Amino acid sequence: MKKTHLLAIAMVLLMAVSVTGCMDETEHETVWNIEVETFDILDRGADEEVILDHHIDHWHGDPLEIELGDSYSLGAFIEDVDGDEIDLSDDYELRAAYGQDAEDAGIVSIDNHGDHVHVNGEEEGETEIVFQIVDNNIVEYQTTPLTVIVE
Repeated sequence: MKKTHLLAIAMVLLMAVSVTGCMDETEHETVWNIEVETFDILDRGADEEVILDHHIDHWHGDPLEIELGDSYSLGAFIEDVDGDEIDLSDDYELRAAYGQDAEDAGIVSIDNHGDHVHVNGEEEGETEIVFQIVDNNIVEYQTTPLTVIVE
């Protein structure tokens, strides 16, 4: 009878190791220092109209389309999971950066100004950018990549 119990325990442990091994092969979600509920991108040239909004792992309103030679002045309205607005004039600043898989960073240029960013259409094509909440040059939160098309 003891052999049966030992065999059962061994099978359970083997299954647990197998499942754990499978879980290690999956992609892990990045954990940020700030948990964001709302991340709206505002067009500062159009009365701060919301033109894009980020939801966990995707964008609504994308792609961002810019005419060649034009630019967008973009601000953000950001709330944490408790519903508190993240103030971009105090400790935190808004930044944009090229996405990790951006094929050509020369398609747009980015100027970061703390509470807003300028995205300028430099060459025709498609690329990706991300928006970040930064505190003392440490990225506390970053969106998933946003497609930007310059025409």
